[in-house]
Amino acid sequence: MPDLIRLSTEGSTEPPANNMSSKVIRRGELLFVGWLDAPRTRKDPLRLRLGTCDVTTGELQRVMTLGEGIDNHCGAAIVLDGNDRLHALLGAHHDFLYRWSDDPVDAVSWSAPDPGGPKRSYPALSVDESGTHGQ
Repeated sequence: MPDLIRLSTEGSTEPPANNMSSKVIRRGELLFVGWLDAPRTRKDPLRLRLGTCDVTTGELQRVMTLGEGIDNHCGAAIVLDGNDRLHALLGAHHDFLYRWSDDPVDAVSWSAPDPGGPKRSYPALSVDESGTHGQ
């Protein structure tokens, strides 16, 4: 795998502020990587992205948008459970969305965003082997 993988040329100028949450997950021969892309215009929200990379070649295979955010606190917290289901908590400042997928390379396979979550500023997520998640 190469030393560097370019994920985006549209990245946000602000690094994610929620460094307590995982942004990179390996599932078999794939890496799932979450990041923030800049708004398309000044009035638009940040785009919460998830990319799929081949661990052998480092090739970025797919990029999808899982949600939108208001600032650099909203980067996704991602975790993988014992059944290979990928979970994501998105958002910031008490406005969170939870999503999951059994086939995370397929954008259509992701659950609809489920609003709610904890009354916190940064997304953080944990999942046990049976798939029970805590926020």
